[in-house]
Amino acid sequence: MDSVPQEPTSQNSELSANEIRMRNLIPFQPGYDERRNAGGRPKKKHLTEALEALLEKNPKESLAIAKAMLKRARKGSVTHFQEIADRTEGKVGNDPASVTNNTFFVMLDAPRPHKADE
Repeated sequence: MDSVPQEPTSQNSELSANEIRMRNLIPFQPGYDERRNAGGRPKKKHLTEALEALLEKNPKESLAIAKAMLKRARKGSVTHFQEIADRTEGKVGNDPASVTNNTFFVMLDAPRPHKADE
């Protein structure tokens, strides 16, 4: 009896898409790996660097921006006031002294609603 060679079947056709993705995962190996970012995360954002470069060329521009923010804060813009406060006094809660582990219990004493007499 001659056996007819069967066409090789792909194992991938029997696997789900998730199983195929799991097979493609390669764990990081100790030492050098080109997928790692050796320099780490950039310290500054690109927008920050661009704005610093523009403001260094024209210091009067930064003064105009600061005056505009102050004007908006005086008109009642909480966002502008908060930004000015964060820049001048530092963000709230940055120092360990301002963080406490106090627990407060609040009890409200309110009268219960009266049932209507029937």
